[in-house]
Amino acid sequence: MNKVISYSIEDYKKARPEGTLGNLITDIIFKKAKKIDADVDFCILNNGGLRSPIYKGKLTTGNVYEIMPFDNTIVTLTITHTDLLKLFDYLINVGGEPISNMFVFTTNNVLDSVLINNKKITKRNYRVATSDYLANGGDKMDFFLNPISYNNTGLLIRDVLIEHFSNTDTIKSKIDGRFKF
Repeated sequence: MNKVISYSIEDYKKARPEGTLGNLITDIIFKKAKKIDADVDFCILNNGGLRSPIYKGKLTTGNVYEIMPFDNTIVTLTITHTDLLKLFDYLINVGGEPISNMFVFTTNNVLDSVLINNKKITKRNYRVATSDYLANGGDKMDFFLNPISYNNTGLLIRDVLIEHFSNTDTIKSKIDGRFKF
């Protein structure tokens, strides 16, 4: 647990509507999910699942267990356009959650537009990477309960994070405008 696997140049924390920790973690999960399923459009997690910040300095395996103490796995699922719109309503109501490969723009808590894969959304089905907990309706994400398809990769999110950080000398993340409230 004390093995140093990477180094952080600053503190990374969760926040709403967007935080550096959430951006970092969802980007890692999106990248891994995309390798498994090339059709994955975006990733969403929840702030509640990220239990500890990353502090400036050495990052150990134990730190990753503190960030992600749960045995959550990566799931990819396909949702309808209707359920996608419910997902956006949820994001607006809770004030944002960690997302990757998606930008949400609102005015006065009303959805203006969304970009997924840097394109405006269309009335099609979308492929999502998330945790098994959320895919099963956790944190009131009911829009995941009737997917068109569901694939549990069996990969523990924590193990994917450890693998990524072990292959990354210096951790970097930033706020890049994934939410405009």
